[in-house]
Amino acid sequence: MSEWITAAGTPQASTSNLAQEDQRGKPQHVVGGMGFETRSNGDGSASIVTTQGASYTAGQDEGSSGSVLATAKTEGGSVIVNRAVKGSDQVMLPEGIPTAAEVAAQLGYLVRNPDGTFSDAQRPKALKDPAQEALKGTPQGDAEEAPEADTSEGGFHIGDEGEAAMTALIDSVMPSDLIRASDEIIQLGEVSENTLSRMASMAQVEPDQMLEQIIAAHQGFYDSAMDHMANLGVTNDDAFEAFLAANPHEAQKMPEVARALFLNNDTSGLDDLAASFLEQADKYNTAEVKDALREAGYAFQDGSNGRLLVNIDGAMVSWHVAVRQKLIRFI
Repeated sequence: MSEWITAAGTPQASTSNLAQEDQRGKPQHVVGGMGFETRSNGDGSASIVTTQGASYTAGQDEGSSGSVLATAKTEGGSVIVNRAVKGSDQVMLPEGIPTAAEVAAQLGYLVRNPDGTFSDAQRPKALKDPAQEALKGTPQGDAEEAPEADTSEGGFHIGDEGEAAMTALIDSVMPSDLIRASDEIIQLGEVSENTLSRMASMAQVEPDQMLEQIIAAHQGFYDSAMDHMANLGVTNDDAFEAFLAANPHEAQKMPEVARALFLNNDTSGLDDLAASFLEQADKYNTAEVKDALREAGYAFQDGSNGRLLVNIDGAMVSWHVAVRQKLIRFI
């Protein structure tokens, strides 16, 4: 990275919290007192700088490799200059998850110093789940009865009847009509007469016969999709429907999810919907979430906004953060 040159002809000291290119991965040691610090740099040189209350942390200017503090930016995404990192600034956790510095400190990735500044934790704190890092939507004692994920080839099957009906549809109607029929089922709850007549004519069967095939295929996909979602932790249909009703941007994804399932057996859309729901499950499925937390051994409390706060290794973390950062897992 290029440097500014002062009037004296020497490089100006950087005021950014980002480590210089030649310093990355090289810990710096800070020794200070009475408003001064002596810094030993990564290249063997040393410098004396004035401070506003010296910080006594080894490695806090360590480069971006392994340093959470070095990733800090303002809430707007700008580089931080002429000030220390504050709690609302954004940092990137090693798992690639952005979060506020104060949350990173709660999770053990940063340490809050006595003067209010932050430093990288010397050893990242291992957040141990009191229930062996596993939480699920049904009581933990029934773990042996939990449905297992489909590990067979393709990963998603709709049963023999559904497969037979779907194969017949793919072989006999236009893909555009099949997609239209799936969209109409999702959006309207049934296939329109025009679509049904066109599909029946193309397949050279009676509309009633075509409707039976569509119903069989739809039922196969629906049942398998619900099983898949249950395996991911979505076990309350009413709560999930309430979530979709309150989050229209998520509900709008349903036709595309249905297309992916119908045409490619692609469950990635279901996976994304389940992840979004689980982050808000404490809002839409509160009673079951609390029961599951108790069963798994977590302490929790109601937050001021009506959402849950979960005790993760001594730190109270909001439910959605704990789920998003996989501090709570579903099996």
